[in-house]
Amino acid sequence: MKTSSLSLYALRICVAVPTLVGCGGSSPPIGAPGAIPQSMAVSGNAGRSPEFSRLASRAKQILVWLPPSSSHFFAIGAFPATGNGSLTPTTLISGDKPALYGVFESTLFQTPQGRVTPPGRLFTCSKDLKDHALHILAFAARAHGDVAPVRNIGGSNNPLQTCRNVAADGVGRVAASAGPYNTIFLWSAALNGNAKPSQTLAGDATKLDNPRGLGFNRANDIYVVNDGYPFAYVTVYARDASGNTPPLREIDGYKTRIERPVAMAVSGDMIYVSNQGLGPPSETEPHITAYNVSQSGDVEPTILIEGPKTRLYHLMGGIGVDAAGYIYVNTFAAGRAHILAFAPGATGDVAPVQDIRSRKRFFDGQIALR
Repeated sequence: MKTSSLSLYALRICVAVPTLVGCGGSSPPIGAPGAIPQSMAVSGNAGRSPEFSRLASRAKQILVWLPPSSSHFFAIGAFPATGNGSLTPTTLISGDKPALYGVFESTLFQTPQGRVTPPGRLFTCSKDLKDHALHILAFAARAHGDVAPVRNIGGSNNPLQTCRNVAADGVGRVAASAGPYNTIFLWSAALNGNAKPSQTLAGDATKLDNPRGLGFNRANDIYVVNDGYPFAYVTVYARDASGNTPPLREIDGYKTRIERPVAMAVSGDMIYVSNQGLGPPSETEPHITAYNVSQSGDVEPTILIEGPKTRLYHLMGGIGVDAAGYIYVNTFAAGRAHILAFAPGATGDVAPVQDIRSRKRFFDGQIALR
């Protein structure tokens, strides 16, 4: 089996308050990079249309990890999802109550809005300051400031030793991958505290091989992108799968262009994969691929975003897709972190419609949208 390490990079950014677009709260002019397209710029209730609906369903914030500053705790920061240019992230969640400590292999994940009760939990893995064990924490959808998590799964019954990815489905179940151990743990919505997983996927029949991303479709089936050998691939499991269970289907093969995957998002009827690309002799560059959730086999991607115009350089391990179809990915280039946004349906060698960059550090890992 092929193994790969999850490297950490310190990044830099800048953000306005979530209700504003652009730095300092000023919106970019219509037609500028990252601005609202002319056809979508409407006011009040006038001209309600599919374009207006698409605009209304865009994410409001992009969430990232911020490193410790005055305390030993990490923080969760936010950029406005419609922002562009050089911004500074606002600090959303930090302090003694969330106690986000030692999150070096942790990720952020936002549950899909409107699909879970209670809706929109923000899940993450974090080391506990007292027992130094990994805990899965969930914060309320609109949590802000020095707030305690609403769920804290940890203790002697929690088998997590590493936590590379975390995801939640439409019924409040949370899943985490255990790094190089090729195991997926799942906890039902009712579980909290020192709870054993309600499901565990592990064994040769599962074909799990260095899982690099997790997600769920509308039926709450389990999706995993694996950085396997000789090809990286996606495996799909029934929602109630447990033990040494074979996948329902796989997206696997040369045509898929899944190459050193670093993150995955499942949104609507599509699977999105952020790929670092291959080194010599293939020399493929970083790229984004997307597939229909029902596809299987050696299939070409429905979407392939690749080329110099994309500005995809070193990928930082995060990808998110909002309800409007905008694709957000974090990348690192020329000493700066960038969050790039691509328009719905974009494919080929296309430029991002937004490029959020910052001098303030943040860590790589999965980004969350809310």
